[in-house]
Order: sequence, then C-alpha cells, then structure tokens
Amino acid sequence: MLDSLTKPATIRACPIELLVRSEFGPGFDRYVRTHDVTRVVPGVYTHTPAWLRLPPWDQYLARVHAVRWKRPGAVFVFEAAAALLGVPFIGVPAHVHIAADKKGAARISGAVQGHFFTDPLVTTEAGGFTTTTRSIGCTTAASAPPSSTRSGGRTRSAESRAGTPGGAGATAGIRSG
Repeated sequence: MLDSLTKPATIRACPIELLVRSEFGPGFDRYVRTHDVTRVVPGVYTHTPAWLRLPPWDQYLARVHAVRWKRPGAVFVFEAAAALLGVPFIGVPAHVHIAADKKGAARISGAVQGHFFTDPLVTTEAGGFTTTTRSIGCTTAASAPPSSTRSGGRTRSAESRAGTPGGAGATAGIRSG
C-alpha cells in the first residue's frame, strides 16, 4: 500500500471523448443542437449514449477532466484528486473539488466546489493536472464527511436517494481505476 502512495503520480485518462467549445470551432452550437449530446459542465459536452454507458465513478472522472478545460490552473483536492490519481473512495461526489486561491473564492459554483486552505498544500503535477499528493488525497477523501454534509445539507444524502435512479444503489461502494 505504501508503495502505491509514494510512486510517481499517474493521471487517469478521461474515460470518454469530451467536446469542448473552445476546441471545437465555430460549428459547436449547431453540433450541440443537432446531435444527441449531454452537458458535462458548461461549455463541455459528450455524446449521450456513451455517457449513459459509463458507471457513475467514471462519469465523475469525466467531470473532473471537463473542469480542467474550464479552469486549467486548478489544483484538484479531495475526491477529485483521488479520482485523477486512481485512489479508491466511497460514493460519487456532487461537485468537483478544487483549492481556492483566497478565502472568498471558497464556494460552490455550478459543478465546482472551491476549498480554502490555511496551510500550504503538498501538490504534484502530472499529465497537465495539479493535484494534492496521493497520500493526502487518499486520507482527505477517506476522512471527509459525505459530500451531502460538506455542502451544508443542500444535497440529499445517499440514504434519502436510495431507490431512486442514480441513488445509493447506483453510486455506493469503493471504486478505483
């Protein structure tokens, strides 16, 4: 186990093709209107049939990759770092977690939740991503309360989603790459 925490970081590849407005060109809006696509985050889409075939933990990894397109300098923390580094974690978070550069930026904005840290973060860079290190990502993801309680209870807990499409039965369990 210790070896997997200390070896050089390897970033898990995006499990699905992402269609990014800034990379696609002038026909992007027309393409989105005329094809069966799903918005991953604003300005980043993917083909719906492929998206629906992905398990929830891979959909989360794709959302993390999509956020990188929108925030290229972001430092990914908690479950977002764990997903990128292939560290197992429980459940599927509602938000992609990044480090906020100042206290006032620590908030939820769309699919992203910013966290402000008073202590310096130990980070690693690999594959164009900056994340907290494997050991920190593992311990913070494992010790953090479920996403529903971290966000002030604004999202329903896994227990209250049980029996609903995409509920606890679909997302619970430990997943890794």
